[in-house]
Amino acid sequence: MQKLWPLLKSITVCGISIGIAAAQTSTSVVTPGPAQPAFDVISIRQIEASRRISTSLSTTYIHEALKPCTYVADRVSCQLPLEWLIEEAFQLKSWEIAGPDWLRDDMFIVQATIPLDTPKETARLMLQRALQERFGLTFHREDRIVPIYALIAAPGGVKLQPADDPDHRRLLEMGGTGFVKPGQRGATVTFSAGHFGAVAAPLQWLGTTLGMKADLGLPVIDMTGLTGEYKVDLNWPPTEDPEVLSGARDPAILEAAKKQLGLVFEKRKSPMSVLVIDHLNRLPSNN
Repeated sequence: MQKLWPLLKSITVCGISIGIAAAQTSTSVVTPGPAQPAFDVISIRQIEASRRISTSLSTTYIHEALKPCTYVADRVSCQLPLEWLIEEAFQLKSWEIAGPDWLRDDMFIVQATIPLDTPKETARLMLQRALQERFGLTFHREDRIVPIYALIAAPGGVKLQPADDPDHRRLLEMGGTGFVKPGQRGATVTFSAGHFGAVAAPLQWLGTTLGMKADLGLPVIDMTGLTGEYKVDLNWPPTEDPEVLSGARDPAILEAAKKQLGLVFEKRKSPMSVLVIDHLNRLPSNN
């Protein structure tokens, strides 16, 4: 059982590779000019994504925490792989970016100053410019036909509980058996063998998360047409497959979602605008 809500983004969704059926159009993007806003000061520093600690009995790998970009007063700070920095700067999902395989291998700390009360949208333009100037990023956009899973209503309709009463928005017990009791630790998302729970989940996030847990390997697009947030409490017979028990993935969650939530995942092909990276240095220029 793990606590997943801090990894929303991506939860995302990060690291999915997709096959391309056809490329239809492309549009070149110009390099940044004087009119594009820039950070007052920016520092980009690479750090080790993981550390190995070995003893005579075992070897343990400690992974550096992912810290999504925060925008506070006159500062921006991030601790992310290069792919996630690009996603943040251009407000894209991982499957909307086509680039080298090493994009998610290296971790960087970005610290920048901006004029006081700069809008977040403007700060993201500044991050775009920093990626272009410091990493030599050049790219173009293409409209492609790509394979996806469409999240749609099952025959008979959806069986979703809107998170519209206070109980549906209370934290879940970390053990996954209900709502948190006074004095206990709670979570917004929990999963364990045969259980998945979430508090106030939007459907696009839910579809992406369930798709990752089922190891679908393709982007999931919400096509239910439903808005709002929903309470989720899925339960199914735990598997005895050691490969499933050793990780966080269990394909049986899809059948549980169909029966208990009225949601199915249908494989389709869909047009999508993709940012195609033409050039990108693996390391930034000096601060």
